[in-house]
Amino acid sequence: MEMKRALFLCSLVLVLVLGFAVPFGHVPPFKKTLFALAADQGSSSFTVNFTLSSAPVVVNASLYEYDDGILPANPTNTSTLTPADEMTLVIGACDSDGFNTIVNVTVIIYNSSYTGSENPAQKVVITGINESGTWNWSLNAGVSQTSWDIDTENTTVTQVNSTYGEIKVVFTPGKIARASSTGEWCIDIIIEDAQGVRSDTYTLSSLNMAPYVEILAISPSPTVDFTFGLVGPGVQNASLTYPEGGYINLTVIANCIHQIGFNATNWVNTENSTITIGVNTTLLLDDDAYPEESTETGRPPFWVPNGTLSAYQWTDLPPSNTEDGDTYKIYLYLSLPSNLDVPPGVYKTTIYVFIKVQS
Repeated sequence: MEMKRALFLCSLVLVLVLGFAVPFGHVPPFKKTLFALAADQGSSSFTVNFTLSSAPVVVNASLYEYDDGILPANPTNTSTLTPADEMTLVIGACDSDGFNTIVNVTVIIYNSSYTGSENPAQKVVITGINESGTWNWSLNAGVSQTSWDIDTENTTVTQVNSTYGEIKVVFTPGKIARASSTGEWCIDIIIEDAQGVRSDTYTLSSLNMAPYVEILAISPSPTVDFTFGLVGPGVQNASLTYPEGGYINLTVIANCIHQIGFNATNWVNTENSTITIGVNTTLLLDDDAYPEESTETGRPPFWVPNGTLSAYQWTDLPPSNTEDGDTYKIYLYLSLPSNLDVPPGVYKTTIYVFIKVQS
């Protein structure tokens, strides 16, 4: 609500008492009257005032999925924040003292179920400060080096008339901002004028955060084939000889509960592609170095399927707590039948890794 301008007047009366030294019994003639009230006193007055600044007001705000702050003629707003996808927040603001008196904009994007300090999973603060006519935008320190981003080039403050203007904040939600489909996310907007008067908080509430999953890396980089080396028919649970340690690192990032699945092509002779070995009875995958342990301490090992992936093998994986993601070890084991009837040579398979949101 706009605060009405108040004008206060203060009257200050000055009273001057004049004293004269005259001989006893003698009253000098007054040729000039100083004040009209009496011959021996007078008064005058003047006024003092001040103008109380009006509070700025956030009139409205809308969230859009459009990049670069470029909106079509009839834009459609959204109630969903999307990680790793640039979005535009449009704010209408006014100040009766002049739109150009607004010098500070604060946008707080947060999960309403979270009460802690700023972090890239739950709460971020975007700040805009007008410094001598130039707006400078920043993210709070704990978030500035993450996938949260503020597009300073396309974030703008535009004066529409003397008291009203439009603020476009173009930003990208981070990859580990916690997914929510139950309207837990909110955006608070506060503006401040040059006199230090702040607006009431304007809140966009009941926002969702879309789920996000990504495979960040497989290491060591598979520029050289991973290999079991030289083996013979009848080998059982042979480990990889490269990479060293017998496992491959898989690093993923997710803002939600997710699952990972694997499948592979059949083993193909590199010199004669018509000669193959079934992969789904020869290639075992585990998350530790003990595929034959009687009591499984991690996820159970499984034969890597060939063809279409019908089920994800690693499930109920938690969301990432940092933007470094989560790294899982992939141990592979090779077993071949003793009566294998194929020619010697190099056999190769391609293993595919899938990640998806767990419903």
